[in-house]
Amino acid sequence: MEEIEKLKQIGAKEIANKTHIALNKIEKILKMDFEGLRDRVTTIGLIHILEREYQIDLQKWCEEYENFLKENKEEKEKTEANINFKIMHEATQQNDFNNGLIITAVVVILLAIGAYFYFYFNFNFMNNSVESVEQNSTQELDMKESRNEVMDKRIIQENTEVENNATQNLEIAPNLNLDSSASTPLEDTLKTNSNQEILTEENPLEEVAPQVEAKVEIHPLSNVWMGIIYLDTKQRETMIVDKTFKVDLKRPQTIITGHGMLEVKNKDKMDNYNLARRMYFMVNDKGEFVEINSAQYRQYSGGLEW
Repeated sequence: MEEIEKLKQIGAKEIANKTHIALNKIEKILKMDFEGLRDRVTTIGLIHILEREYQIDLQKWCEEYENFLKENKEEKEKTEANINFKIMHEATQQNDFNNGLIITAVVVILLAIGAYFYFYFNFNFMNNSVESVEQNSTQELDMKESRNEVMDKRIIQENTEVENNATQNLEIAPNLNLDSSASTPLEDTLKTNSNQEILTEENPLEEVAPQVEAKVEIHPLSNVWMGIIYLDTKQRETMIVDKTFKVDLKRPQTIITGHGMLEVKNKDKMDNYNLARRMYFMVNDKGEFVEINSAQYRQYSGGLEW
């Protein structure tokens, strides 16, 4: 392939210095090491950069790369199908075992409940029988004591009446004239005068805090390839970033980075990432900057890829 040979003559280090692409990525592209370039989005983006910088056509390279990904995808699907079959077979055996355990547990629980109620009702029946015998004995004793008390009261009452009759015959009751005078208590009336004070509460002046302008900055720890898709116009933009990049929050957009070794400052919050994989971000219609996953990236980008 003439284009690859031309790049080999230039040298991987020279290409890395000019394009700011990672040296190991360039070496894998030149050696056509597709196994180490499974990240399709990043790889195609790097190929576009090489085509633009060196005015070459790497279409044949891309076709061989796509065929490799397709073949490996089919092998991967076959492997996953075999694994899923084994998992389902083992899961079926496990479910049969679990069902047996559940049935055994239910039988044991039912036997335990039956034994509990059997002993519970027998015990209560015996207690109720004993309590009935004790209650009947207590009622008989109470009735005997009540009869004795009634007889004693009658005897005492008869003796008292005899003594009162004898005393009334011997007593002479003098007549007493009692003067009664009534007095009314003085009522003191208290008069209270209350002065009402009207308190006026003044609402403190609310200090209006100055609004901080929303600002998001992406600072790569090493040179990074970045692709932007503006969602309002579907316009795409790609670049190599080696210093702090300020995100335009006024336009809805999706952002993809070649690696995740980044520092992201969102307003006053600083997030540090140290990931080798690519990362995805989005600015929504409200001007909010959020991290998203690959599926969300494809959804919001409308199927546009690099």
